[in-house]
Amino acid sequence: MGESAYHETSGPNANLEGLGGLVAGAFQSVIHQLSDPRDLRLRAIAYPAIPVNKNPFELQVYLDRYQRSVDIGAEQLRRQLDTIRGECPEAPIVLAGYSQGADVINQAMGMAQRENSNLSFRNVKKIVVLADPSHQPDRLENVGGGYRLAAGNGWGMSANAGIADPGAIAFKDANPNVVSSICIVGDGICDNPVGLIGDALGNGVHTTYGRTSIKCPAVDDLWQFVPDCAGQILAQSLGVDPVARSRGGVSPAQVVVNAGNQLVVRIVDVIAAVGDGVSRWVRGFFHSDPVDLGEFPLSENGTAVVEFEVPDVPSGEHTLEITGPDGLIGQVPIYVTDEPLEDEPQYVFASAEELSAPVTPEEPSGPEDTGSAGGWGELFGS
Repeated sequence: MGESAYHETSGPNANLEGLGGLVAGAFQSVIHQLSDPRDLRLRAIAYPAIPVNKNPFELQVYLDRYQRSVDIGAEQLRRQLDTIRGECPEAPIVLAGYSQGADVINQAMGMAQRENSNLSFRNVKKIVVLADPSHQPDRLENVGGGYRLAAGNGWGMSANAGIADPGAIAFKDANPNVVSSICIVGDGICDNPVGLIGDALGNGVHTTYGRTSIKCPAVDDLWQFVPDCAGQILAQSLGVDPVARSRGGVSPAQVVVNAGNQLVVRIVDVIAAVGDGVSRWVRGFFHSDPVDLGEFPLSENGTAVVEFEVPDVPSGEHTLEITGPDGLIGQVPIYVTDEPLEDEPQYVFASAEELSAPVTPEEPSGPEDTGSAGGWGELFGS
């Protein structure tokens, strides 16, 4: 199709420039599922990404710039969909977008809905949006539903700020099962309780999707890394029976870390899980060989924030155990790998109600290969 900005390539050697690590990981996961991956052609949609502005006094200026950027991306996306339909009228298409890229897809869907024409999306078999700023709770498209471990069910930043495109919701209602939305608990962009940009912890969670595991509906709710699950959902829509990947952290582990990494675990609903009589502190233990991490305060609303440096322990699955004077509150599975990761704080959000089941650490079943988190983009498969 010729436009140099779009890097039209195909198969395992496709040019992934512009996609960002998370969407590139989803594309590579689709490739992993196909018997002839050369059939998959890739395109990245260009638009001006807007960095997150954490200054609430400049919020309206930021939102205006963000909306203009999303509008440009949506027009580009629809133009490319129309081009593909014109030149390859029978080609099935799948889309994926992360963060602002998800809102670009939302805006394009909204445009099509308002024009009462789904022609641009006629050949789109599946859309996966990751960390969607327009995420809304209790929707059919939400992967995982409710506050399951690693499955946020809150309101996104765009929805809270009043700039989410209502046409996108109407499109999804008129085209059920086309969209799947993956949002991690505590992500300040898609699971935002305050309606602004989110706090430091929430923004930290937003960058951890490449090393976060969720229950993936495409492979019978097995725990899979988010990019793997996204690719499995997309491959399934193309008529492929997806196969789960055996990689490090494939378990209810929310984060993969190196020994020495800083880990911040926020556990909500502690009081709801254990009763109002719980003490106002919790203690953390890191197993296999118990390492006492010390005491951490419990807030009035029942939230504990346990921040520590991962001990020097063997690679494999370990358990962070949270206790109070009244006994066990919850257990968080942690996967420690020897593979080098970013030396940055990692963030975990969980509900105490979801952590009540005992955890039995197991040795990893295969090599860990997470890719990198962050970035934007859409991918097309044909």
